[in-house]
Amino acid sequence: MRSSHLCYPSPEEGIPEVREELKNRPWGLVTYRTAYGGHSDRQFLKLRELIHKMVLKFQESDDKRCPMGQADWPVVENKKLLSNVTTQVVREQFSKWASDRGVPSTEDGWKYQVGRFHYCLFADRRSLKSAETTFPIVGVLYKDWLPPWHPDKIGYGAKYVPGDWTPIEGNPDGDVGWFYSRVVSLDWLYDLMCVRGLYGKTPRLPCGRPPYVVHSPSKLRRWRGDKAEGHYRTPS
Repeated sequence: MRSSHLCYPSPEEGIPEVREELKNRPWGLVTYRTAYGGHSDRQFLKLRELIHKMVLKFQESDDKRCPMGQADWPVVENKKLLSNVTTQVVREQFSKWASDRGVPSTEDGWKYQVGRFHYCLFADRRSLKSAETTFPIVGVLYKDWLPPWHPDKIGYGAKYVPGDWTPIEGNPDGDVGWFYSRVVSLDWLYDLMCVRGLYGKTPRLPCGRPPYVVHSPSKLRRWRGDKAEGHYRTPS
């Protein structure tokens, strides 16, 4: 029996040729490691093992709504290039990764409307620490996000009004272009990304402002491992 959270339309009602193409394409998200030193090698290995277990479990489940080919969850590790970088640097690297695989900047083709080319994962220090807890998490980053002060975001002639959240990488708004997800939630998140793309919708997902964690389709949980930024609005 299918899980109750899979409430979006069935791709059987979609475009047959698109579904036929997707079933032969690799599925999965690329992971960027941004934390190094200390016990991070061991922690990152553990995190990769947890993601691998999630992938195997999802492949065996009946919850998939989009056809999927061979699993491919590549990893990018480069201490010199990625150590402690901002999410914008990760976004730039991911954009290049997608471009190198033939994804056009407009991404208006059906075969590119899948989660693989819109989202990536990143393992920061908080994610690596969580790998050794009962609540492992990983960062999920949206490639096509624009900052709230971008002209295309605020519209012609409009003025940007800063939000009143504690800034994350200088962004005081609620939408920062990425979120934390439980590792065990990556399966339905990926499926939802692809289903939205299959129906011609932007594969944008509802998410919580870091360091809140996407726990289930309708639930957020607070990461309690540290007093991380971003929980509260600044005092008025």
